[in-house]
Amino acid sequence: APAKFSGDVWYVPVSALETALEQLAQELARRTPLLLDPLPEHPAEIYFLYKQATIVDAKKLVVQVRSGALSLAAAREQLRSQLVRALRWGHALVVRMGDTAADFSTSYCDDDTFPLSLFDAAESPAGTELCVGGEG
Repeated sequence: APAKFSGDVWYVPVSALETALEQLAQELARRTPLLLDPLPEHPAEIYFLYKQATIVDAKKLVVQVRSGALSLAAAREQLRSQLVRALRWGHALVVRMGDTAADFSTSYCDDDTFPLSLFDAAESPAGTELCVGGEG
């Protein structure tokens, strides 16, 4: 029988990650999972590299915008492009936070490019296939 996870925080071995994500999709359809990946090998990130996923590097965007190398409008356009790619190819959209806290609610999201509603799994065009990935 597949592993059954419960509680507010799930400690999931890498070997059970797919099972945990499937359980999340069934039980928490209105919530978006946050994956914390503190291991130096970053197994959760590697998992999504082998799946059909479009990975947004939020830390890179934050650094580029804060350093002035990229305007906020250009960052939003990059996000829009990655969202379109995920939708076009049927990929999960993974937002890799790294060790940063990108302010999607007030800075990076915009209704015309990368809507905040993407972080509400019930509202996202991909249903429950939206994952926000991070590392501790």
